[in-house]
Amino acid sequence: MQVYQILYQDYLSAANPLLNSFLLGGSVWLGHAIFGSYNVGLAFYSWIQMICVTAAFAYAIRFFIRHDLPKWWIGISALFFALNPFFQVFVFTTIKENLFGAALLVLFLDTVDLLMDSETFFHKPALQIRYGVMALLMCLSRNQGIYLWVLTIPFLVWACRIHKVRLTGICISVVAVYYALTGPLSTALNVDSVNYIDAFGVPIQQVSRVMNQTPERVTDEQKQILSEIISLDAFEDYNPVTADPVKSQIHLSVAYDNPMRYLKVYLEIGLNNPRAYVDAFFALNYAYYCPGMYCWYEPKAYKNYEEEINVFGIHHQSLFPAYAELLETLIDGARIHQIPILSLCADLGFPIWSMLFILAYLLYKRKYRPMAPLMLLIAFWLSLLLSPVALSRYVLPLIMALPAIWSVLLLNARETKPQENIITT
Repeated sequence: MQVYQILYQDYLSAANPLLNSFLLGGSVWLGHAIFGSYNVGLAFYSWIQMICVTAAFAYAIRFFIRHDLPKWWIGISALFFALNPFFQVFVFTTIKENLFGAALLVLFLDTVDLLMDSETFFHKPALQIRYGVMALLMCLSRNQGIYLWVLTIPFLVWACRIHKVRLTGICISVVAVYYALTGPLSTALNVDSVNYIDAFGVPIQQVSRVMNQTPERVTDEQKQILSEIISLDAFEDYNPVTADPVKSQIHLSVAYDNPMRYLKVYLEIGLNNPRAYVDAFFALNYAYYCPGMYCWYEPKAYKNYEEEINVFGIHHQSLFPAYAELLETLIDGARIHQIPILSLCADLGFPIWSMLFILAYLLYKRKYRPMAPLMLLIAFWLSLLLSPVALSRYVLPLIMALPAIWSVLLLNARETKPQENIITT
């Protein structure tokens, strides 16, 4: 879809990060310009993406070795990165979670390093510049990246023992550069503004559940107001696990004209139907915190194209068709969820329970400062709860970070010694 919009419609949308759009569109265009094949261009983009993700994994392994983590853990992590079918499927697709996940992983590890050895960090300008650049790349790789960064800044500054003012300056500089780049650039390129309908996925589901299951609990006046932005018949399309069928029928421009009017109705209905609102919220995103639950994996992601708009002749051609079929069976066929241990490699709920377990351990040990890096990942997980549907690719960055997440536990579980470079309180 992005390639179709950029190269065929000459259209840029802020719904996709500009960095991702330029890299994807530029790669496909370059492949056609040099080799006369859009397929080669898409392959070129996939190679770039593969190199970036692999480099992030290698950086994580180097981090484990540098901090003298157990060899068995380094071996398990290497196998996790190399053999996880989840990565092998998605790293050769055009989803933006790949590059974002790579940037988030490296930034997380650099944040751990920063807090473990702040003296070295603040005595080497190159480390400070690299950290700021990596934070900026994370923000530019996904639209909500800037919000994750802003939410993490207070925890990061608090956890750092020295040079808090300088660290605050670095963090704020990242925010300033981000808006300096995206603001004027978006204006100059006439980028279409973001349609924020996805941000209202949860409220839409909550109202839809009430209107679909207990419409008698909504007053005629409230129904009249709702009918101004959506047909009441649309609530018959309510699906507990996705807001897409209903949200696609909302007249968002009308809602923007008087948002407080519709917010008031939303709150009124919620006060009268609190249980329905709670049920709608948990039914929508249960896969994000319920280990072992199957989630839809978007088969179209394997192809990198949609037939109805495939004007570039892009096609999927694997050199290892049998292995490709095996990967699709494992992921889209949910076979991976039936294999003990291996199922955790693609489980959407496992990352948050891993983080909660480590947070509980750190609280028990009264080691509060090591929690700060985890706030970056937890902030991302919280943003997923607002999405209109639970998809596997959304959690990909957290699954990529799993070995790094558990490394925080290993770094803090061993007995602390003054000469060791270990996170301490």
